[in-house]
Amino acid sequence: ELGWSDILMLDGGGSTQGYLGSSKRVTSTRKVHNYICIYMDDSSSTTEDTVTEEEFDPAKNPYTVPTRAIQQGMTGNDVKWMQYQLNCHESPCDVDGSCGPATVLAIKDFQSDHKLEVDGSCGPATRECLKKAHPTECMGGDTVSSNPYPTPTRAIQYYTTGNDVKWVQYQLQKAGYYTGDIDGSYGPASVTAVKLFQKANGLDVDGSVGPLTRTALAKI
Repeated sequence: ELGWSDILMLDGGGSTQGYLGSSKRVTSTRKVHNYICIYMDDSSSTTEDTVTEEEFDPAKNPYTVPTRAIQQGMTGNDVKWMQYQLNCHESPCDVDGSCGPATVLAIKDFQSDHKLEVDGSCGPATRECLKKAHPTECMGGDTVSSNPYPTPTRAIQYYTTGNDVKWVQYQLQKAGYYTGDIDGSYGPASVTAVKLFQKANGLDVDGSVGPLTRTALAKI
């Protein structure tokens, strides 16, 4: 009913378990943390909560505009609206509907860039500023980044591929940490560059690009 064509459950350790289609079953004996990959049928209608990775256009925000002040610990579709708008304004965070530490950091970055009170919550003033389209002077007078690739909305980990990986490689190359090809493949050279960047910026050196590392990269 939601337009799913296939679903596959993947773990974080390299093996696979779950179902693929109606006839294939892949199992593993290990108990590990899992990721759920859902494949949508392009011909099916999608739900209201569907957001593409490729573009964050304020005019296309599918979520509910908040009527409350959004603070750390809150959840809901209005939190997704705020997170979506933050991505539009180059303050990246996951659009997951949960206002956690990474989202609060993105709010503070946005507030600082727009000369708002930096309190990490989305009250009326921050909300109205988020409603505005992304202008040239969005980053406090600086020009908008020339990075032509989409900002990641997921954690980038070893062997991840896609245009959002190119965004990471582009930012790392601009900062002087990466000299390889911008090929969209998150391999050993990209992981090493991220670790160097994380160490230099006081972040956890795990080689993956989560919300905190992504936010730091966006400032380059």
